[in-house]
Amino acid sequence: MKINKKIILISAATLMTLSPVAVISNNQSLTVQAAKKTSKKTITTDPVDYTDRYDGHGKLLNSLIKPNTTLPRLSGLLTIKGKKYYRVGKNVYIRSNAVAKLDNKNTLMLDYNSYVYNNKGKRVRVSTLKKNTPVRFYGTKTIKGVKYYRVGTNRYIKAANVRAVNGKIQYVDETYVTIKRDGVVSYTKDGQTNDTKYKKGQKIEVDQYLYTPASGTDDFAAFNDDSAVPFYRIKGKTDAYLSYLDVTPRKPMKVADYNLQHYTYAEYTQPADMPIYTINGTPSAVVVPHAATNIERQVEVDRLMYIWVPSDQKAELFYHLSSQYVMTPEGESYRLGDVKKYVGNGFVKQSDVKITGVKLDPVNTAQEAEQDSKVATANDKSVLQAEIDKSTSIKKSDAYRLTKRANRDAYNNELKSAQEVLNSKDSTIAAVKLAVWSLGQRAKGLDGKKVLVKDIKHLTKAEASKIYSVAYNTNDIHTPQYNYVIFLNFSDHYRKLTLTTKHYSKPIQDPKYLVGTTTKELNIADYATEK
Repeated sequence: MKINKKIILISAATLMTLSPVAVISNNQSLTVQAAKKTSKKTITTDPVDYTDRYDGHGKLLNSLIKPNTTLPRLSGLLTIKGKKYYRVGKNVYIRSNAVAKLDNKNTLMLDYNSYVYNNKGKRVRVSTLKKNTPVRFYGTKTIKGVKYYRVGTNRYIKAANVRAVNGKIQYVDETYVTIKRDGVVSYTKDGQTNDTKYKKGQKIEVDQYLYTPASGTDDFAAFNDDSAVPFYRIKGKTDAYLSYLDVTPRKPMKVADYNLQHYTYAEYTQPADMPIYTINGTPSAVVVPHAATNIERQVEVDRLMYIWVPSDQKAELFYHLSSQYVMTPEGESYRLGDVKKYVGNGFVKQSDVKITGVKLDPVNTAQEAEQDSKVATANDKSVLQAEIDKSTSIKKSDAYRLTKRANRDAYNNELKSAQEVLNSKDSTIAAVKLAVWSLGQRAKGLDGKKVLVKDIKHLTKAEASKIYSVAYNTNDIHTPQYNYVIFLNFSDHYRKLTLTTKHYSKPIQDPKYLVGTTTKELNIADYATEK
């Protein structure tokens, strides 16, 4: 293929007013800054990603160019089959959008066609700079509250149209996204569908780009090559997120992680088994083997506190485990029931772990920890008794009844543990205080509530989906005698909800182990309300 390398120069008058803008293009206006003839023309590739190579026909070549590689710039900006390239070798080209720097000088990359302005913010009637074009720049300037990049003498472009500076992506805190097709819906952070439907081309303001708890679920990852799907949070909404598969963003936002924004994780860093400690500063019977995978050696924690360690006669900082269980496998292959160990209120030493996510501050002092290592009196336990007494009303509440079984189990386990602390004559003040706090935390985790609907007799699909989840949570009740599976089904245009439960004598869904099947109609009003 013959490439026309003819360069058309703009008029001398325009050149004088627009210089210096280093954009070289094929079959379009050229504007350049005066430079020394001895300067070497080079291209520096993306500092992070590998760069593809192409031949003169725009066909992808096999090998890649390493990040942050400096190459000879052997042509101006060329157009091959509608794409922009630079020639960097014999029949070797790279896309213009892979350029981080021209001639090792400050360079920006446009992601939108850009008008040119003067230092008053008034548009100058010169050629528009095209997107995916590398442009030399010479500093920034704020004009009437708007950030600009200077690209020539008294010539500026808006920062809003710049995708990268010297190869570094320019992330924004807020932007808007454009809906790709009719019928797109938003989701809650847990993946439930919201009612509002959006039209193709509709623009929505967003203020976060992040992985939510639903990102890695099959409902979303299956449509993204089994990779977790990030979401854009709709600005001004409490729980409405748009899948990145359904929208096109105006500007890039740095992806965050919902879990790291809201929770704290401790990764064990020692070359040994990970001990789990008690509130009394002694190792428990449970350890996480060193042979466990990294996932098991990273635990969620929710409190940092001093605990008196009697063997060392000093107080040390410990993190409290969020879960009442830890996984203790001796490798990657195991049965869940064999390695899931109950620890109740377990701790890991601060000195043994590395923390990510939300930073936690100590809730007590070393002196208080020493004082609380004493045996609790009846008066010390009175607060715990009051917390336990709340359980009667809590268990009658929607918060308890409609929440996930795991949350109910966690509260019940904590309630049992609190009762044991209350009844033990050896319980320390620290153990009593921890029991009060932990039982209160488990009560806060009871987040069940009825779904708010417009008309309970005419449910929308999104409303029915949320009711389905609440009804499942409510009826997912542990039965030690049998292994069971529950099925819920809406019918009659979401007016009827039926629960079917199958009980098996073994943990295998095989008809020969089926003990019995029960079916009953549920009252939708038990899970939804119009108020």
